[in-house]
Amino acid sequence: ITYEDGGNGSAGSVTATVVARPSTATTTTALSATPSAPTVGQSVALTAEVATSVSGFVPRGSVAFTADGTAIAGCGAVALSTTSPYTATCKTSFPAPAAVSVRATFTSSSASVTGSSGSTTVAVQAGYLVLTTNGGVHNFHAPWYGSLAGQLGGTSVKAMAADPLTGGYWILTSNGGVHNLDAPWYGSLAGQLPKGVSVVSIAADPLTGGYWILTTNGGVHNFHAPWYGSLAGQLPKGVSVVSIAADPLTGGYWILTTNGGVHNFHAPWYGSLAGQLPKGVSVAALATD
Repeated sequence: ITYEDGGNGSAGSVTATVVARPSTATTTTALSATPSAPTVGQSVALTAEVATSVSGFVPRGSVAFTADGTAIAGCGAVALSTTSPYTATCKTSFPAPAAVSVRATFTSSSASVTGSSGSTTVAVQAGYLVLTTNGGVHNFHAPWYGSLAGQLGGTSVKAMAADPLTGGYWILTSNGGVHNLDAPWYGSLAGQLPKGVSVVSIAADPLTGGYWILTTNGGVHNFHAPWYGSLAGQLPKGVSVVSIAADPLTGGYWILTTNGGVHNFHAPWYGSLAGQLPKGVSVAALATD
């Protein structure tokens, strides 16, 4: 408002400039992840911060968090804080290594403030676990959920498999037992092994989260996982099984035998080392890409 005196006792004039306040305000949502490159199973804090385009408008509402388009459990409607900075936080973890696209969508509870969304990518890293003969589990850039050290009670460890859904793991022992560490337990072969048969290896089903146990007679025993066949009764004389590996694409599996053969069950066959091993060289393990 400006007043101008007319002088000599005459009336002055007043000039007023009125700036209209907007009736609505837009928002922006910024999303961050801490840490931004977690290991499998590590807790991650996803924080969404909402800001308005016009001073004086306060955002009110909730934020929904998704990972690769799927709602994150417990984070479907996280209330926005009532003081600045206006944030909502979701704590979660990821079960497998991947570049996960995470999005936070703010829904306003006020007609005068619009909603918005923001996204970021979380690079979930894969570490590894080492199983030792005393039942110990040693973690390298991977979470540790326990071990069987000091608990073997006359048995020995045979193999280990990671749960692709929870990030936990299973340990297979010589008596056919399956010991679950932050992973569901679906059964074992403890007390069920025929005379002269022992366990060889365990593999996790990437689709169901179950597992298969391979036994020395070529048998495949499924627990919360589909059964696609085995080598029981089909092993040539002098040939034994070495390991089993799951196909992450089909949910089938391969069995490796001592002669270098790879036997596929509901999984593609790409070749083997049967008949190609140099003298004195044998196969040791099978892994999927």
